[in-house]
Amino acid sequence: MLAAAGNDLPASTGEAGFAARTHTVRRGDSLSRIAHRYEVPLEQIFSVNGLSAKSVIRPGQVIRLDP
Repeated sequence: MLAAAGNDLPASTGEAGFAARTHTVRRGDSLSRIAHRYEVPLEQIFSVNGLSAKSVIRPGQVIRLDP
């Protein structure tokens, strides 16, 4: 897997041996932009990260993209 500007990084290896994708938040990012960029449902990002529509994200925070 190729890393895109340091944002698509393996977080951990799941049971099947595949690395989960992550995104490291940068200034100006929003959860909806992250979801759109990686073609992941926003609700999935909320669920796997324990977030809600009211959650605040900060630069440097690592957001899991896959369950």
